[in-house]
Amino acid sequence: MDLNYSALRPLDAVCTASSSFIGRMIRLRTAPLVKLNSFKEFGRLQMANHVGLVVEHSDRLWIAEMLGTGLEINSLRDYVKNTDKDRIVSIRRLHLFENDSVRESANELLIQWAHKTIPYDWCGVLEFLGLRKDNPNWMYCSELTEIVANRYGATWDKWQLQRNGKKSRIAPCEIQYGRTGKDVEGWAA
Repeated sequence: MDLNYSALRPLDAVCTASSSFIGRMIRLRTAPLVKLNSFKEFGRLQMANHVGLVVEHSDRLWIAEMLGTGLEINSLRDYVKNTDKDRIVSIRRLHLFENDSVRESANELLIQWAHKTIPYDWCGVLEFLGLRKDNPNWMYCSELTEIVANRYGATWDKWQLQRNGKKSRIAPCEIQYGRTGKDVEGWAA
């Protein structure tokens, strides 16, 4: 896949779909949140089950994402080359991050957090379902994305703020289809 890098800005959310069993299970569970058919989305690669944020460092674009090893910042070009496992289904932008000073501050925050090695939230699914109390020091992919937005007074999906408990409890598909974000025009070459 060729990616139009000139269309991207720091803090854009890169939503991907994986053909892995875990990716399919995430879509099966989260499809109803955006009023899609779970069984249909289980087999398709059109609804996100993972999300990362574009960051800028040393005049290059990188991807900040929660992986099993915690928050990592990796080469965006390498990430795009390895799309045999994950397919980019959408790139979204919050209006808030069109403001240069807010975007720069949030970009720096993500880089600082990556140096602290924020651990991956292995119990995130149980917390998302309300079956386990949240550990605020651990995050899963869309939770990281929402926590950054919340820190600057925004959200990717207004509906999720009405849920009981932690505001950041959000699924990747809610970022992909959320009402507050917009599609980044021209990201697909």
